[in-house]
Amino acid sequence: MDIYPAKRINLKNASNFRDLGGFYGDGDRVTRWNTLFRSDRLDLLTGEEWKTLKNMGLKKVVDLRSLSESRAFPVNVPEGVSYKNCPIQSEQIDMRNIKTSAGKAFSGSMREGYRNIVDNNMLLIVRALKEIVTGLESGGVVFHCTAGKDRTGIIAAIILKILGVCDEDIIADYQVSFTYNKKNIGEFLNNPEFKGIQHLFRSDFENMELLTEHFYTVDIIKKLNENGFDERYISDLKRKMLTDT
Repeated sequence: MDIYPAKRINLKNASNFRDLGGFYGDGDRVTRWNTLFRSDRLDLLTGEEWKTLKNMGLKKVVDLRSLSESRAFPVNVPEGVSYKNCPIQSEQIDMRNIKTSAGKAFSGSMREGYRNIVDNNMLLIVRALKEIVTGLESGGVVFHCTAGKDRTGIIAAIILKILGVCDEDIIADYQVSFTYNKKNIGEFLNNPEFKGIQHLFRSDFENMELLTEHFYTVDIIKKLNENGFDERYISDLKRKMLTDT
């Protein structure tokens, strides 16, 4: 079966499953296709959809959701695909009480919440990154959360930053999540009960723009090094993800 590059993978039950290939990085090398993916929730995938992903070379799932989320909506990976739960927050998000738990987890603001995660949860972030990099030795890896926007967006931004992808591409990659998720979150956007947190469902460019600026402020590469994601892991990630055009 021939596999061709596609930015968004056509899955009925995961609307925000995307390939991180096709970005210019360090030395004008380009991020590899069919290698590293980002996604929204995967617990609804059918056997045929898992077969599609396995045919693309998927070997590992790294789940960034909290333990409570992963237990409430478990991802049942097929034979030949490994699974690792690596939350990047200590807060537990209760899907039965999204308004309160999500608001608390993201400090009521995407912009502040993203920076807080980077500042306060670097050891958890490094753990997830290590799982991703080591997983690439065996084949394709997907990391995901519930919407594939916030926690997934932070990890994607850090990975792309390590690979030398420009801020404009990092921000653009983040922005499209709302477009892809919109048809699935209409009930939340139109529900008066969620009026106070509707901004949490969006992926406005300012959210990621401020995070990429924060990367310079904290020197994100140095911060990763100090927390165990050293040059060995960075070199491995670049070796696996960057290819000459």
